[in-house]
Amino acid sequence: GRSPENMVIIPDPTVSRKHAVITMVGNELLIKDLNSTNGTYVLDGGTFRRVSEYRFSGDVIVRLGYYTVIKLTPLMGEEKT
Repeated sequence: GRSPENMVIIPDPTVSRKHAVITMVGNELLIKDLNSTNGTYVLDGGTFRRVSEYRFSGDVIVRLGYYTVIKLTPLMGEEKT
């Protein structure tokens, strides 16, 4: 979100101060919307779909609010060389 105490600060006026949180759940990541005003969306078949929470283990494209689009890539289980 936009709040300065967040781990990741997004300077987009359509993103709430505390917009969403990402946590590990087993071998998956969970993105959970924190009742944001303008929503959290996941790209699904070429269209952004609003979600309250979404679990994923592969790459996912997320939109926060109207303008902020990010690609999330889980890095768990990668081999070290």
